[in-house]
Amino acid sequence: MIIFSPLVRKVYMEVYNNLIYQNLIYQRGVRLKRVFSGIKSYLTDWKNLLTHSLVGVLILLIALYAPVSPYIRMGFVGCVVGFNVFRMKYLDQ
Repeated sequence: MIIFSPLVRKVYMEVYNNLIYQNLIYQRGVRLKRVFSGIKSYLTDWKNLLTHSLVGVLILLIALYAPVSPYIRMGFVGCVVGFNVFRMKYLDQ
């Protein structure tokens, strides 16, 4: 069994902790890049733009004849976003 001096142990722990910290920062950057590229692809997809435009017009037309609760409108838009994300992830390949 090798016994290290306290100084060697301290230096080793500082280097080890620094490597862990750098790895965490790198992983965070990779995750953020992935999130932003996903948002960019979602916002530039023509099918999503068409769907959101049609839903917006539909909500405006419905609002003229039958006032709808804002919660129902937000829920409807949320369903459209969920459907589009599902379509982009699983159906468009």
